[in-house]
Amino acid sequence: MVEARRETGLPRVLARGAESPGMPTTKARVAVACGVAIAAAGIAAVRTRVDLGGIVNDFGYFVAAGRALLDGENPYRVSMYIYPLPAAVAAAPFSVLPIAWSAVIFIGLSMGFSGFALTREGYHRLPVLMSFPALTAMTTGQWAPLVLCAAFGSGWGWVAAIKPTLGSAMLARRVDWRGALMAAGCATLTLIIDPRWPIEWLRAMIQFAGVKMHHIPVLVPGGALLLLAATRWRTADGRLLLGMSLVPQSMFFYDQLALGLLAQTFRQSLVCSLWSYAVAAVAYLCAPSGLDTLPQNAAYLSRMIVWGYYLPALAWVLWTARRRR
Repeated sequence: MVEARRETGLPRVLARGAESPGMPTTKARVAVACGVAIAAAGIAAVRTRVDLGGIVNDFGYFVAAGRALLDGENPYRVSMYIYPLPAAVAAAPFSVLPIAWSAVIFIGLSMGFSGFALTREGYHRLPVLMSFPALTAMTTGQWAPLVLCAAFGSGWGWVAAIKPTLGSAMLARRVDWRGALMAAGCATLTLIIDPRWPIEWLRAMIQFAGVKMHHIPVLVPGGALLLLAATRWRTADGRLLLGMSLVPQSMFFYDQLALGLLAQTFRQSLVCSLWSYAVAAVAYLCAPSGLDTLPQNAAYLSRMIVWGYYLPALAWVLWTARRRR
């Protein structure tokens, strides 16, 4: 029992009543999830800004798309929507709420769900939810915390359909074929709403490609080294890192939240969380002049994220895999 607590960083108070050594009870996990949800909603409420009736928050795009669906309109034609339709469907219930509340409630729920999923294997990964990517996701209304859940059990497979790029990497962590089938099933069901949405989505993505807001880590200078993660494909960490390295993602820190799953103990999770802030601080302090547009910022931050997040993660995966031999 002592060794189990030491490995997972399980607090003594939370360990009481666990169903098995080092494993939290469902009741305790729900309590943690509720605490995380309340804290996240509070942060979102403080940081959310209302401007001319609209929130300066990325979730607003999905709320607008969800409202278009409820009005019987095509979100790809009435708004600048460039995401899969399942994301608009998931956001539709929030569109009936006042705009100032929709993002706050969404952020609270998504962080709460991620808190519940993270504690499936113990409490040692909870510091992930205090990392800079988590803070950025909370303050900008991102899907990353919810998609993170797909890395923990087939029952969460449906969230991978919301953001299939990162979702596929989460499913690869456990080689979760059932979760992949659930994601595919959810995406297929949305064809009932609009059978042409995959074509509309592809067309929107092609039009948006010229903006260069998303980058693939392996294509960023120095990122080719991330292909070495393929040598650790038989490990969950190797699959997760390689999967995330191969998919396009936003380079504004939040899409990299799942890299925190590489930590195996509470201490490692805490160090990773603190490291994420250090990298963000260096990126801010070293930013060159002339970064006047979002694409320019994305290009600069893509290098900082690959060098500060991905390459250290690669070194960690290669080193830990070798040590376990």
